[in-house]
Amino acid sequence: MKLQTQRFIDRWAGQLLCGVVSAWVRFTSLFSGPAQPIQSPRNILVILLSEMGSIVLAGPMFAQLRRSYPGVSIHILQLKKNQEVSKLLQLTQPECMHSLDDSSGGKLIGDILSISRKMRALGLDAVIDCELFSRVSALLSFSTGAPLRVGFTPHTQEGLYRGSFINRAIPYNPYQHISKQFLSLVDALQVVSGMPRNKAAAIRELPTDTELSVNFSAEELQTYKTKVHTDHPVTGARKLVLMYAGGGILPERAWPAAHYARVAQGLCAAGFAVGLIGLKDDAQLAKDLIAQIKNDAWILQGRQRFGRVRLFRRIEGVKPIIAALKAGEPLYLLPDMNFGPEESVFVPFYGVQACTVPSLSRFARLSRAKVVPLLARLTAEGYDIEVLPAWKDFPTADAVADTALMNLRLQSYIDSMPAQYYWVHKRFKDRPDGEAPPY
Repeated sequence: MKLQTQRFIDRWAGQLLCGVVSAWVRFTSLFSGPAQPIQSPRNILVILLSEMGSIVLAGPMFAQLRRSYPGVSIHILQLKKNQEVSKLLQLTQPECMHSLDDSSGGKLIGDILSISRKMRALGLDAVIDCELFSRVSALLSFSTGAPLRVGFTPHTQEGLYRGSFINRAIPYNPYQHISKQFLSLVDALQVVSGMPRNKAAAIRELPTDTELSVNFSAEELQTYKTKVHTDHPVTGARKLVLMYAGGGILPERAWPAAHYARVAQGLCAAGFAVGLIGLKDDAQLAKDLIAQIKNDAWILQGRQRFGRVRLFRRIEGVKPIIAALKAGEPLYLLPDMNFGPEESVFVPFYGVQACTVPSLSRFARLSRAKVVPLLARLTAEGYDIEVLPAWKDFPTADAVADTALMNLRLQSYIDSMPAQYYWVHKRFKDRPDGEAPPY
């Protein structure tokens, strides 16, 4: 089932059901007393539908449950696609791990009904709902039949309306680390009566250890190490850093891909090896990042052979370039580029209108820098470099006229060695309105 579909159902049907359940609980409470704490619970269900990373943040909570209630059976309810980490960490016995398949609406409803019947038959003593922004988890805490229902309430803070039937409610505090708040959910199990919904939980110390571990034998670790070094020889001499560049089910949470590329380049330059990890759907993103990292790294490596060079990329914009020029740094610019009609102007190049970026004129004007032509000629012995006098009366206030003059002077340089110009660059690909492309 698509995420947007789940959100739509949760928003409309979820609010209605939470209201109905809340009314029912208020009515039945007229004939029965409040649920009391259980000193030695046998079965506790933890609902943790969020992504796999939440398991790590909830690690101290699971450890506290075991310390507080030795011998308790901790049941965990997760989405099926997020269960691998729980199994790997062996958070509980395999028979106590339960899942919901949200790949389709029918499967999800079927699993909800099945889990609710199973938990009622088991006889849960308490359920801990670790979700902040899900109504289905709150409804599940009720449908399982547990007398003690612990969970978050937004009160006046961030969060959704999730009814009033969670009888051990902890106000969610966006200013506290979520691991602390998970521990507060454990504390709420021993509250004698329902907690005031406007009273914040006691502030916990931030755990220094997740109290989670994956147990590998020495032989297994050596096998994995050998496999990694064989598949990726660079890790033999460098420490490995794993990077997850995707946003999971919420791609908008991730940085732009170029930001991850810059981080990876910095790590590589600092002597680390970078491994990209992610979901199956992140494979194309990984390929794009690898191509960008390799290309930029290769170019930068070549351009740094004779000194420290800073490589500017288009995504950074013009501000860093102007700042560098104003600081007295030289800029090596190849200005005969075409970034498309939106960022370029049409000026003559060998008598044909060519889409050309006016950056040379703008950079020179904004930074008051001199334009010094530098010609590189490939010979049998290597490169001959010729530095010409700085252009006079350049730039002017007319960027288009400046760009046309630039092309005219560029032609004179090319005429002295036409075979060495980069003609495979399709200078005439974009055409003025009405003209057919020549390629």
